[in-house]
Amino acid sequence: MFHLERLHSDHLMKRVLSCKSRSPTNATSTGKVLLAYALNETRERAISLGLRRYTARTLTDPDELRRELAPVRARDYATNREEFRPGTSSVAVPILGKDGTAVAAMAVVAPSHSLSAIPMANALRLRRQARERLARTSGIP
Repeated sequence: MFHLERLHSDHLMKRVLSCKSRSPTNATSTGKVLLAYALNETRERAISLGLRRYTARTLTDPDELRRELAPVRARDYATNREEFRPGTSSVAVPILGKDGTAVAAMAVVAPSHSLSAIPMANALRLRRQARERLARTSGIP
């Protein structure tokens, strides 16, 4: 997965991803949301490449990852709870093209202690609003 843009917060996090960096699909919320919306053959090809462990919480069993991905489309978001970096969690929503396929994803990444249920709901609401604005103004197919 490739990161195109990063927005900063006033709150410092020690480990951050830079623009144009890469991250794993099995251990990030953006990766999971893109896998969930991918064609079955694309998803299975990605899973067949292997699922590397980054923390004790990383999903490395293909069947466990498939179970995690199954409800993502229905709820319209994916989460990561310290699966890529200890102390860091995230929630991501897909950016959908006109044909309903995910062409990108947007995420909120925060220290795990600050991404509780209420802030996560607020983050999801803001992300969905931003996603809808982006889709209306970007000309994404």
